[in-house]
Amino acid sequence: MKYDEIINKIGSGDILSEYNHANIITRDNNRDFFQFDCSGFVAWYIGTNGYLRALAEVKNYLRHTDLLKINRFYCRDFSAFYSSDLRYWKIHRDVLSATPEDILVIVYNDGNGHMMIVDKVLNRTDNSIDLRIVDSTRLLHKNDTRAPNGSGIGYGEVRLSCDSNGVYYDPNNPTRVPVLVDAYIARPIK
Repeated sequence: MKYDEIINKIGSGDILSEYNHANIITRDNNRDFFQFDCSGFVAWYIGTNGYLRALAEVKNYLRHTDLLKINRFYCRDFSAFYSSDLRYWKIHRDVLSATPEDILVIVYNDGNGHMMIVDKVLNRTDNSIDLRIVDSTRLLHKNDTRAPNGSGIGYGEVRLSCDSNGVYYDPNNPTRVPVLVDAYIARPIK
């Protein structure tokens, strides 16, 4: 199921969604209930939309390097295989070259992070890119489709700005303080 179909069904009430580390789909009142955190949603999406070799390649790489935890990858693990030569991933070395369907991974200084799928490129300049993304989160983005106090799967907008210090994440979101991050862009290949 493509993410636009999932979000449409969430909007109509046919699917329920919440940000949750369980990373499962259950049934509630005859509706699917998607309970995913950000990396769980992206891993599920990759696996259910025909990118099984890409998902297996990442898991095998992380298993081989003893980084794999509970059979899936986390944001901070992305940096471990980002510099590798993977067969089923197209790695973008320049985060400003993001395109729709790419995976965007943000890793903060404390090792935590956020993972999302690029839906649209809204604007691109020499030192920044505005993206419409789809993700599972409890911290809303600019122009977010989730309810004001909601969580789960939805659309939002983020900006990446680059300067001589590195990449700043979300400097135009009024609800967030811009922060210097490690950012990674890659696309699974079938």
